[in-house]
Amino acid sequence: MKGKRTLTATAVALTQISLVTWWFENTVVVYTGIILSSLLLLGVFKFHKPYVLMFLVTGVSGFIAEAIVVTRGAWEYATPEWLGLPLWLFLIWGSTGVMFTHFGAKAFEKYGK
Repeated sequence: MKGKRTLTATAVALTQISLVTWWFENTVVVYTGIILSSLLLLGVFKFHKPYVLMFLVTGVSGFIAEAIVVTRGAWEYATPEWLGLPLWLFLIWGSTGVMFTHFGAKAFEKYGK
């Protein structure tokens, strides 16, 4: 199961990057793909509380950090919806937190002893 988690996390990262890169103008495709891939990622970890918590914490904090720099003029998004950001960004940041939690735990298991 652990190998499946790593493979799924990698596939989710590649899927989300691809959706945002090539389909950013089609919000239905982007939202559908990002929502489904985020649910798949949390599902492979069986919606275990620490992963869900990390998803929410990194989703919110990442979105807030991006909102600060975007409203200050550092960069802009092609399809802004709120505070100069696309709302799917919350899901991307949340998924990133889950992936870093998983990959960090794997690295600690292997090298942290």
